[in-house]
Amino acid sequence: MTLAWTEVRTAFEHAVECDEAERARFLAELAPELRTRVAQLLAADAAAIEPPSFVAGSPAIPERLGPFRLIGIVGEGGMGTVFAAEQTEPIVRRVALMVVRAGMDT
Repeated sequence: MTLAWTEVRTAFEHAVECDEAERARFLAELAPELRTRVAQLLAADAAAIEPPSFVAGSPAIPERLGPFRLIGIVGEGGMGTVFAAEQTEPIVRRVALMVVRAGMDT
């Protein structure tokens, strides 16, 4: 059986809105191949919204950096660290903020 993307997407969109018990019942009613695809999408969705890897305000990481409230580390690389942050001025919005390592700014 070949699944149409619209069928997978529709099932995923329904499943993601369900509470845990309702989701389990819904997935159990799906055909095996569709259930597998939807479960893969649900796992990817859950992984994509994992909480940041640190608690703001720890001794090594400041709680604020200028008009930004640091929320967590998104990633680190050779050039620096990328933080999830909330800009508080002049508008409030979620942003990614890269702090460049010393010597990498030239």
